[in-house]
Amino acid sequence: KVVIGCVDTFSKVAGKGIQRLKENGIEVEVGVLGEECRELNKRFFTFYEKNRPYIILKWAQTKDGFVAPMADKHKKDRWISGPKTNQFTHKLRAEEMAILVGKSTVLADNPSLTTRNYPGKNPIKILFDRHLEIWNSQDSFAIFEPDSKTIVLNSLRNFKENNIEGIKLDYSKDVLPQLMRNLVQRNIQSLIVEGGTQTLQSFIDKNLWDESVVITSSIEFGNGVPSPDFSSLNFHQMVLGYDELRMYKNLDS
Repeated sequence: KVVIGCVDTFSKVAGKGIQRLKENGIEVEVGVLGEECRELNKRFFTFYEKNRPYIILKWAQTKDGFVAPMADKHKKDRWISGPKTNQFTHKLRAEEMAILVGKSTVLADNPSLTTRNYPGKNPIKILFDRHLEIWNSQDSFAIFEPDSKTIVLNSLRNFKENNIEGIKLDYSKDVLPQLMRNLVQRNIQSLIVEGGTQTLQSFIDKNLWDESVVITSSIEFGNGVPSPDFSSLNFHQMVLGYDELRMYKNLDS
């Protein structure tokens, strides 16, 4: 007897597999634990059914709704979340294939985007750098460290250099569908979008996400860079140290 949970996707991927099993006298039971099966294999199903990676939006914000202080404070007082949440973030990175940030985030924070505080493989790093400004000063930025591959999304040229690949996009058109096509071509089945606000908002506005992880700390900035404009009622909540985590599911994507 063969038990199949996710019958719809199984049928699409395997063709007439179920029919052939039955024709050969094998009893087939379908639809068992279907929801659990889909959750377990959500990246695979999203990739093949929607022709794009499974997308997780993630950001940390202060209690009063800012993701960063004003520009004159960029060199200090930038950390929002605590060490337990930081480890959770690195665990999240270890579970997904790629992580995306915009140019402003790299200029402000110089992130490494690694899993250094949690065992696991570093994700592929993806950077929006339209005019190759970051790329032209690559020795100054940790995102180009050879601990994993880096993809630079730009408007100028395609290139490959050591662990770095440049992908030319047409910025006169919507770049997100172009990005999705390029990630599918490279078999990247899951993506974390980690900032900044403008990059996150572009995914939110197009409803192009499957999960969102929103970390709210107990500190306040008073003013600064606002967090993305986001609202959803479908979430579960947990507390790590002094931080509140809300994990949202997109039921309409």
